[in-house]
Amino acid sequence: MIPTPRIVAQGPAGQTTASGPDWVADGVITRPVHVVCSPYKTGTTSVGKALVRLGVGQRDMGHDRDLLRAIRPELRDLNRAALQASSFRAFARDHGAEVRTRMAGLVRAIAPYEIFHDAPFGHGQMHVFLRKVLAPEARFIWVNRDEADWLRSVRHWEETHPETYPAHTEWARNPEARAEAKRRLWKQQHRQFKRIRRYDPAACLELDWSDLRDWSALAAFYGLAPPSEDFPCANVSATVARAG
Repeated sequence: MIPTPRIVAQGPAGQTTASGPDWVADGVITRPVHVVCSPYKTGTTSVGKALVRLGVGQRDMGHDRDLLRAIRPELRDLNRAALQASSFRAFARDHGAEVRTRMAGLVRAIAPYEIFHDAPFGHGQMHVFLRKVLAPEARFIWVNRDEADWLRSVRHWEETHPETYPAHTEWARNPEARAEAKRRLWKQQHRQFKRIRRYDPAACLELDWSDLRDWSALAAFYGLAPPSEDFPCANVSATVARAG
């Protein structure tokens, strides 16, 4: 059973918002939403905050472990089908109705939000084809980061959050194997992003780590003026010099 969402988002003035219009019709989210789909430790939290400050959305959904656990059995089958699909069009044609039916609870849970920088709808636990089916107007953002810096940050994050990453001990036991597993994860998720970009290039933005120093690239993508304040820097670990 999909758990009832905990709506604790903040609007532009910092107020808590607990409800809003029902943005769901025929099993899909009908308004534009904004999905940061690169892996963790690529500035995704910072980009989520930046999107709120740009005004493209008011509610940023953070990590929801219970919701992710609830949908994992469905995700295994649907992600496998998406990986095997020849294109997004083919996947939507052959599996769209199934995705909408099996992910109906997820859609109800996430519908109050416009921005997703973390799991289950952000990051990469859910194949991007599924997300495009469930949110046809979605914008997808990917952030590239230097591989060595990213691996150092991931290791630090996992080793300092052992309750979330029980396999963190592999960094000490077999660091190269653990690093190679992370490289494979990156490559697989980047391929997914590039496949949806081929289908809908106008809905996809690929940033470099240096683009998180200021507002230029993100604001230009949305056709908005850059804010006068500094680009937000959030979730920074001790090994990271900029956005985490």
